[in-house]
Amino acid sequence: MTIYYVTVRTSNPEFFIMLKFSLKSTIPGPKTLSMLILDASGSMQTYRHAPQECVNKLLEDLRGDATATHITGLITFNDVYTVAIPPAPVATIRPYTAYHAEGNTLLYRTVKRTVEGLYDAWRSSPRKNRRSSR
Repeated sequence: MTIYYVTVRTSNPEFFIMLKFSLKSTIPGPKTLSMLILDASGSMQTYRHAPQECVNKLLEDLRGDATATHITGLITFNDVYTVAIPPAPVATIRPYTAYHAEGNTLLYRTVKRTVEGLYDAWRSSPRKNRRSSR
């Protein structure tokens, strides 16, 4: 089993995300790590349950992809960002039902920290397992 720690920290100690997840080394074939980022600010109230339905549709589509094992999670943001679904093999993730839009928008900071965390996870993986889209 490989344990990954994705830590995103800034000079402001108030803002950080730490994700810990493990992958069984027995999972065959290529693995794709991704994080979904969902706006849950008050401006999204107009869309009612559509964002939640879109997340669940995407999870369903990823489950159906036979080319790789998808490891994914969900981060929501409004005034703060939250790890709504910790990273896990998509086959083990239950449908997302906790969407509630309220508050303000913290988009830039959330996206920045998520991308930094994914990059750190990629860099901390064994070199032989790394693949780049470059």
